[in-house]
Amino acid sequence: MKPYAKFIFEKIPEASTRFILRKHSGADISDFLAVWKLRTHRYYGEKYIGFMFTKRPLSIHGFVPCLCLEGNRIIAYLRFLRQFPNKLWGDYGNDAILLDFDKEKTVLTILFFKDMKKHSHSLFRKWVDGELDVTIEIQNPPIQQEFDWND
Repeated sequence: MKPYAKFIFEKIPEASTRFILRKHSGADISDFLAVWKLRTHRYYGEKYIGFMFTKRPLSIHGFVPCLCLEGNRIIAYLRFLRQFPNKLWGDYGNDAILLDFDKEKTVLTILFFKDMKKHSHSLFRKWVDGELDVTIEIQNPPIQQEFDWND
C-alpha cells in the first residue's frame, strides 16, 4: 500500500496554528485545503491548513489534535502515541491520513491512503516500524503508445 497524495506545508511564523502549502504531489483531494480570500491578507490566494488542539466531546484524553480549515472548522481528529510525538494518524473521508512533523514542528507532511480509513492505525504502526513505503502511487499513469512509423 502506497499513498496516493502527499502535501507538504510550512508553518507561518505569525500564525501559530496555520501551515501554508508548499508542495503537493499525487491526487487532488477535494475540499481538503482552505484558501485565503481576504485581498489584503499577506497570503491572499494561497492554500493552507490549520493544525490545533481542541476539546473533543467524550474524549478521555482531554484535548486532541485536529486539522481545520477557515473559521477553525474541524475536518479531521487525529491520534498519536507518546513515543512518536511528531507522527500522527487519522482519517479524512474514506481515506487514512498519516502526518509527520519535522523536529522543530515547522514542516508538516500529510500522506493520503485511498479508501483505507478503517486501517489508519495499522498503517501508522507499519509506518513507525519502517515497513510502509511512502512514495506516491500514481493512480492513472499516462498511456504509453507505440507507433509504427512505417504505416
